[in-house]
Amino acid sequence: MEIEYAYSFKENVFYVGVGMLRFFLWFIPGFFAYRFIKVKKSALNIVLLSISLFFLIYWEYNSLNNRFVKLIHHPEEVTLFKKSGELVKIPIGSIERFWSISIGRSGGWSCYLLIKTAEATYNSLIVRKREHSCKSDADYLNGVYRK
Repeated sequence: MEIEYAYSFKENVFYVGVGMLRFFLWFIPGFFAYRFIKVKKSALNIVLLSISLFFLIYWEYNSLNNRFVKLIHHPEEVTLFKKSGELVKIPIGSIERFWSISIGRSGGWSCYLLIKTAEATYNSLIVRKREHSCKSDADYLNGVYRK
């Protein structure tokens, strides 16, 4: 069986928590751009602006590409298709549990599926609960594999 998570820019970039931290970190390149335009046109401001933009864009891109968009489960393994195009096969014996993680207040309005193994954790894309229920996915997969 196959479970697919629809990508939403708003849900995956501007979510509460780390997303808010990322949002406020965008003020750093803005500060250097402001200093270059209004205060002092120096090469140091351009270099600092470039470095901060590079690291923020790399962080956003890398964190988004590490999430999986599709999960296919077989009796012996779970196959994950990451947003980056990478294919990950996880043997059933190494999976500890499937979790549904809610984001937001009072039970949350968004969620993602977390797969915990001994070596790593894998997160799905963040989806709206009205459009997709991560809890039912986690309950179903834990029931199928008796986790």
